[in-house]
Amino acid sequence: MEELVHLTEINEGWELVDSRPVDYEHEEGLDKMIGLAKTGTARPNAKSEQDGENDEGLRFRVRYAYMPQKASLQKDNSRDFCSKMVKAKKLYRKEDIMAMSNQEVNAGFGPKGTPNTYDIWLYKGGANCHHYWERRTFMSKKEGVNPDPKNPRSEVSVNKAAKEGFKPEKNDKNVATRPIDMPNQGYKNKR
Repeated sequence: MEELVHLTEINEGWELVDSRPVDYEHEEGLDKMIGLAKTGTARPNAKSEQDGENDEGLRFRVRYAYMPQKASLQKDNSRDFCSKMVKAKKLYRKEDIMAMSNQEVNAGFGPKGTPNTYDIWLYKGGANCHHYWERRTFMSKKEGVNPDPKNPRSEVSVNKAAKEGFKPEKNDKNVATRPIDMPNQGYKNKR
């Protein structure tokens, strides 16, 4: 017979809503059912439409990080989605972020508060969000070799990439703009 473990360290005001053995095949369905935020799938080493190569065979990869990532800049009242995105410290391709826009990763922040999807690429955590996407460009050190986005030594500035003959696609200016700094603080319509 299993012994019931009492969770005495949990502060009052908390209620246990789910307890079960881990089953990774069904976890995502439960998270969706109880409305938990998700950080989406990041495939930093997969090919992206924004990747490229110069005339000498040096390869470049363009990836994005959810910023700011410093805990001191993280607001205490950040949304669950934003907190999870910052803690995950994932590097995303543009395609990964666009795929998140087609999933309910931040339930309740769709238009008019519905659980619908919205453009994560432009609106990050939703209206009044203090986060932005930071572009990171990686360059291989050898001809014909793909750069490793997980290796900070392969990261280069956009200016360095341009000097090497790589001109990354220009993004909409709102990709790097915090929704709080957008017109209407990132709301689709005036409140």
